[in-house]
Amino acid sequence: MTILYELKIRKIGLIELILMGFDVYMKNIKSILMLFFRIVLPFIIILIFFISLINIFVNFEEIGLTLGLVIISFQIIVPLIFLIIIYTIYNIAISVITDNYVHGINISYQNVVKKIFSSLNSILWLGLKYRVNVLLGNLILVIPGIIYSINNLYYGSAIILRDQRGEAAFAYSRSIVKGNCGRVFVYKYLFTYISLIFYILISGILQQIFSILSIFLKTLPFMSISGASFVAVILTLVSGILSLFLLFFFQTVLIIGNILLFFNLEFHKNLQS
Repeated sequence: MTILYELKIRKIGLIELILMGFDVYMKNIKSILMLFFRIVLPFIIILIFFISLINIFVNFEEIGLTLGLVIISFQIIVPLIFLIIIYTIYNIAISVITDNYVHGINISYQNVVKKIFSSLNSILWLGLKYRVNVLLGNLILVIPGIIYSINNLYYGSAIILRDQRGEAAFAYSRSIVKGNCGRVFVYKYLFTYISLIFYILISGILQQIFSILSIFLKTLPFMSISGASFVAVILTLVSGILSLFLLFFFQTVLIIGNILLFFNLEFHKNLQS
C-alpha cells in the first residue's frame, strides 16, 4: 500500500506519523540534504560567524552599558529574523518535496525554488499576524493563545499546497482542524518539545566537547593569542553547524509528519463532507 492510500483510508496515529515522516525523510534524503547545503547552510554559517566575531572581539566591560545593551539587542533580533526567514524557506521546500513524494511526482529543484519565491512573502506576513495573535492570546489567559495556534496551525500548508491567501488560509486551516484539535495539539506541542529536549542534550554535549578542545589548544606552547582566537571562532562555527544540523534533522521529520497529518485531516474532512 502506498503512503497516499494509507492517508486516505484511515486516521493515522501520531507515532505512526512520526515513523512515516522519518521514512519520507530517508527516501528523499538526497533532495533534502541538497536543499540544506544550498539554501540553509550558507545563511547559518554567516549568522554563526557574525555572532562569534561579536562575542570574541567586543569587550562588553569597556564599551559601556548603553552600547552593550544595543549590541546585545542586535545580537538577538537579527538572528531571530534570519532564523524565521530560513525556517520559512525550509518549511516551504520540505512541504513541496513531501507533497510530490506522496503524490508520486518527480521532485524538481526548480519547482521547489519557484514555490519558495511565490509563497514566501505571503507566509511571512501571515506568519507575523499568527505569532502576534498567539502572543496576545497567551498574554490574556494562555488558553486562548493555544486554541488560536492549534486552529490556525495549517495556514502555511494552505498557502503552499492549496494556494490559499490571507484570511482564506486561516479559514482553511480551521476547517480541517475542527473536530481534531486533540490530535493536532499533541503533535504540535508534545512531539515538538521532545525533539527540542533531544536537541538541547546533544547540542550541550557537542558544545562541551568543543569547549574542552578549544581550552586544550590554547595551552599549546606554539599557539599565539590571535591563533587561539581564530581556532575558537572555527570551533564555535563547527559546533554551531553540527548542532543546527541535528536540530534541522529533528525538525524536518516533524515538519514532514505535520504535513502528512495535514493530508490525513484533509482527506477525512472531505469524506465527512
